[in-house]
Amino acid sequence: NTLRFPDTTLRSVPTAANPAIAEQIQKFTVSLFNQVTASSATERVTAAIRALVLAGVPANRPAVAKRLRLSERTLQRQLEQESATFKVLYDTVRSELSQALLANRALKVETIAQSVGFAEVASFSKAFARWSGCSPTRYRERLASEGIAHD
Repeated sequence: NTLRFPDTTLRSVPTAANPAIAEQIQKFTVSLFNQVTASSATERVTAAIRALVLAGVPANRPAVAKRLRLSERTLQRQLEQESATFKVLYDTVRSELSQALLANRALKVETIAQSVGFAEVASFSKAFARWSGCSPTRYRERLASEGIAHD
């Protein structure tokens, strides 16, 4: 079976297009591509952390090392060789995912906090403010004013 579409149809923007969702799909695609093509330890660890967090599994050092089929010590040594730390990579992934999830106003901040590995909303809010310079609520307000947030 074959489906054929005119070029104009394939190049046109769908009437129900949502730029925020398109941006998240783009980020997810880049993430998957990076998992396949990751060459540095930093890239491999970041991809592993992202995959574990998205799967709802605690993305701690032992879990990441196991996923990469490395000992924890080898993982630490490889990151040290690239002047990287597990904590910084973990926080970077959680920051990126938090910002992406906050674009969806239908998700509660509590749910987002749990999704990225925080047991308490207060801890998440404090970390998010450190990462982005504002609270999760203020970040959502800014997205809404820019027309990026969606329900």
